[in-house]
Amino acid sequence: GGLLNATFGNVVEMLLCISGIRNGEIVVVQCTLLGSILSNLLLVMGCAFLAGGCFHHVQKYNQAGAATQCSLMSMSVFSIGLPTIYTNILKQDEEWEHMVTVSRWVSIFLLIVYFAYLVFQLKTHAALFQDEEDGEEDEDPPDLSAPVAAVLLGIATVTTSFATDYLIDAIKGTVD
Repeated sequence: GGLLNATFGNVVEMLLCISGIRNGEIVVVQCTLLGSILSNLLLVMGCAFLAGGCFHHVQKYNQAGAATQCSLMSMSVFSIGLPTIYTNILKQDEEWEHMVTVSRWVSIFLLIVYFAYLVFQLKTHAALFQDEEDGEEDEDPPDLSAPVAAVLLGIATVTTSFATDYLIDAIKGTVD
């Protein structure tokens, strides 16, 4: 459940980026990605820490899991930031193609690292990311079966895809 939420929780941003790229609205894509990163990191995580602190005055985290998360975050920031800084410092046309190539390879690298992290978290080192009190509570049965949830997710994705195309068309004048 958590993996699906983390993967498909940003489907709107992904669809906006795809639609923005198809329509040549790079500024919209950049702002969408930046807004998604800031809202997920600062707003969602900050609210989670605040709510957790209100109800549990002492919060415990697995040191190895937290260190892994911090390392991945640092690597992601450097992977995204360094090509951009490099291009903005040089500001030469011949460097633009080089930066695009580097940026594409960084994207592929980050995607591979994400999948490797999923294997690390779910298979090889799953114990690092599980609670110590893992058997005390009975889990509620799911509200939807897996096939029904998949069909509902597909319908919502297609509907959102059409809505993002209309949104990109609506903001074209604003971006210019």
